[in-house]
Amino acid sequence: MIKIGLTGSPASGKTTVLKMLAAKGARIFDSDRLIDQIYNNPEHPAYKRLAEFFPDSFREERVIREKLAVEVFENKEKLRNLEEVIHPVVIRALRQWLEAEAKEKVSVAEVPLLFEKELEELFDKVILVDCRESILFKRLEEKCGLGKEAIRQRLSLFLPPGEKRKKCNFILTNNTDFNKLKKEVDSLWQKIGKI
Repeated sequence: MIKIGLTGSPASGKTTVLKMLAAKGARIFDSDRLIDQIYNNPEHPAYKRLAEFFPDSFREERVIREKLAVEVFENKEKLRNLEEVIHPVVIRALRQWLEAEAKEKVSVAEVPLLFEKELEELFDKVILVDCRESILFKRLEEKCGLGKEAIRQRLSLFLPPGEKRKKCNFILTNNTDFNKLKKEVDSLWQKIGKI
């Protein structure tokens, strides 16, 4: 088995790459999907703690992600509260998943804060989905309706791209179109098969 971590900045294209690798036969762990499941499950202990910390970000027993994001990215203490609730749940689930997948040939876990939470030791190899900052800004403006200052604030929570590049085994560049990215993933999959 080869355990691969997949990381990158917000809107870099991590989820797209994860889906491409799944289509090729990789077993995948999607941390964003897990968080969505928590946000939509009133019975989950983490959901209940979030409801205590962020009552204004709930509507009809669901977390409104956009509202929660505004709350936490404007207040470091609230961001810390969110991380204290969510990160241990995700990391525990990730560790359990990796253990359960021990016999699978290729397992890929999407972990946006892989380096920031010092999770490198869980993986044999790490893939970075890289993207020019100007393109990240454009995507985040379109996707989330964020202004430049809000985007800078969010990106500042991540290790700078240059530092990430030094730590990764594989780098996929997602500056242009889907077809180019697909070709890069095809090439990457061949390299993984030779490990």
